[in-house]
Amino acid sequence: MSARMPVRLTILALLACITALATPAAAQYRALDALPGLAPADHHVVTSKHTGREHQIFIRLPEKYDEEPGKHWPVVFLLDGDILFPMLGSYHLLLHYDLPVPDAIVVGIGYGSFGEGNYRYEDYSTPPLPEDIAAAMPEEYGHGADTYLKFIEEEVFAHVNMGYRADPERRIIVGQSRGAHFVLYAARERPELFWGMIASNPSLRPNTESFYADYAAMPDAGTNLYFSSGENDIERLRGEALDLFAHLEGQESLPWRLEMASVPGGTHSASIVDVYRDAMLWLFEDEADDWKSVYE
Repeated sequence: MSARMPVRLTILALLACITALATPAAAQYRALDALPGLAPADHHVVTSKHTGREHQIFIRLPEKYDEEPGKHWPVVFLLDGDILFPMLGSYHLLLHYDLPVPDAIVVGIGYGSFGEGNYRYEDYSTPPLPEDIAAAMPEEYGHGADTYLKFIEEEVFAHVNMGYRADPERRIIVGQSRGAHFVLYAARERPELFWGMIASNPSLRPNTESFYADYAAMPDAGTNLYFSSGENDIERLRGEALDLFAHLEGQESLPWRLEMASVPGGTHSASIVDVYRDAMLWLFEDEADDWKSVYE
């Protein structure tokens, strides 16, 4: 055998190792393509001028998006997209299959982390933030729900509108726990930004008193708010939610069409799928007759 053969084999082995190392990264990058419940889906990284941070944006398109090039679709914005996007993005397709819920563009807004780098408490909380939290935030950027709402309105909306056929008249925002705190804040401050708002098991602190506004003094925003609390939510959160239910029931008028739901057996985190289903059915109840005519 030639003396060069071992060298040639070594080079081939090295190339094989490089290929093996590169393949998982390439496969991971397009992994969403192999999940038909989420595909076609896109991933973007948006650096916000408001928060000064990178945000992960995941976008699932309707199954027939390419088949209907002239159609504009409802858009669902999921807070805590790191976990809710893979869960509810595919679940929305199943809802569309079985129930009178139109398919939609589903947008998950996340941080790419559950730990360091996840700023959900700061971003979703009403201002002013507790002093210890505020002191840890960069001075050159705003922080809290007011800043995060600007990020969604001016940057996330623009990103989706430029790249996708989104219906601006049917935007829906979904928040769970701290995310529901943010949804209720948006319902008080800028309800006209969304057609539908879903708040599940809110954590109302800090600034709980800010949610006890005189809603009767607010003009009609032409939007719909679905506010739910699980029967088996954390005791303190459940009590605060029921108190807010009572406050809203006592208002002479409200700026939104409101549905308040107590979820039988519902727990703090794991009932979000049930809440999402019931809220979507409530939001799209006027389309039920059209759906029945298709399936009868």
